[in-house]
Amino acid sequence: IWCLLQLERYKETVQAARAFLESYPSGQDTLDIHYFLGDACFRTNDYRGCIAELRKALNGTTAAWKYVDANIRLADALGKLKAFSAAAVV
Repeated sequence: IWCLLQLERYKETVQAARAFLESYPSGQDTLDIHYFLGDACFRTNDYRGCIAELRKALNGTTAAWKYVDANIRLADALGKLKAFSAAAVV
């Protein structure tokens, strides 16, 4: 999934990530997959999907540093949806 994301094959990344999460909903790499899925959703202009997936990644970890750029992407997606009040507190 990460390789597809790095190759900028975003639609395939979304499909692969969703398939992974369906097959392994509580797998060890679930939070990373939510993060990758959120990034791919952002890059395909699915800002609502991006927000949902990044929040799952961020809410599932106590190590906020792990997804530090997820907060930036989350704020960007909220801004795209004109949810400026929510973006301001990310």
